[in-house]
Amino acid sequence: ITFHQENELLSDRLLIVGAIVLTCALTSILLMSSHIIVRALGASGMNALSRIIGFIVISIGVEYVLSTVIEIVKA
Repeated sequence: ITFHQENELLSDRLLIVGAIVLTCALTSILLMSSHIIVRALGASGMNALSRIIGFIVISIGVEYVLSTVIEIVKA
């Protein structure tokens, strides 16, 4: 939405739409081939990947909380 508002040229908007379509296509391919990825990683690989993704999600949550607390303290 932000890119759409900032870029008024048709070529810029087509580039944005193309990037969105490409992202959707790659995500679809990844999801359709997930059984192959799971088979290749195995149980221990999936466990490690789950822990890594969990750590990333927790880090993002901590960042949101800290930025909110900092903004409240500044006010």
